[in-house]
Amino acid sequence: MAELNLFEAWQLWMSGESMIDHTLFELPMIWWGRAGKIVSFLAGMTVVLDVIGPERLREFSTRFRRINVDRARSMRIGRRIVVGLLVTVAAVAVTSEIVGDQDMEEIASVIALGVGIFGLIVVPAAAGFLAGGVAGLLENPRTERLVRWIGVILLVVGFHFDLLAS
Repeated sequence: MAELNLFEAWQLWMSGESMIDHTLFELPMIWWGRAGKIVSFLAGMTVVLDVIGPERLREFSTRFRRINVDRARSMRIGRRIVVGLLVTVAAVAVTSEIVGDQDMEEIASVIALGVGIFGLIVVPAAAGFLAGGVAGLLENPRTERLVRWIGVILLVVGFHFDLLAS
């Protein structure tokens, strides 16, 4: 793969040549395109959050926290462990089937275990706190403007790399 700088990459793109066999800052161009799509998505989320509004986000955060506290009180720890183990076993079985290589199965099993634990414990708890934090940012006029400008910058940067990798 040929290493390019940003100026050379744009010259190649303008000439219509394929960028698939080139790298930019030691990263293949396909990954720059993928990163550009993700960054553009994040920029679009700022618009979605603005449309939803801080009031609804705050309401969701409060409701979600209350549901999680009630669920944690009512659900016995043994049931949580059993559900966690079942999800982990299912994740290990799926990843083992996908990977197929004996050496990679062990690595996939550890990753699946981590994903299962993360998904069952961290994600539900973090959703309420994240929504509350975003609502706090959008309620403040100074940070609201900052979030919008960050969204614009992310959109331009993401589009730039997505276009360059096309």
